[in-house]
Amino acid sequence: MKIRKSSHQDIDTVLLKWFKSQRARSLPINGPLLKEKVEDFGKIMGKTHYKCSESWIQRFRNRNSIMAVKISGETASVSTVVVVDWLRTMWPEIRKGYEGHEIYNADETGLFFKITPDRTLK
Repeated sequence: MKIRKSSHQDIDTVLLKWFKSQRARSLPINGPLLKEKVEDFGKIMGKTHYKCSESWIQRFRNRNSIMAVKISGETASVSTVVVVDWLRTMWPEIRKGYEGHEIYNADETGLFFKITPDRTLK
């Protein structure tokens, strides 16, 4: 497959830098978000009528070896120090008034309010 160079190399460079910084923070990124950022960067760079196409996003992904993968695991979990501190300071107050058999672990329960995508580009 022939990889075409970007006709907007300046946007391509800035978008790749932004993409890498967001993924380093374990934030999920999908195609529509990339498209929105491209158009934002276009406006910032003075390209007032620039519209990003799906094919531009696909070529950007191909040029930079970015692929879609399913998010799994808890790679960006909270630190142990924060957990221990929370258990020591907050948990006793929250638990007050409940017996052990009345407390359930809902760690794996799906909450769909403002859910982030379960797939990301990497």
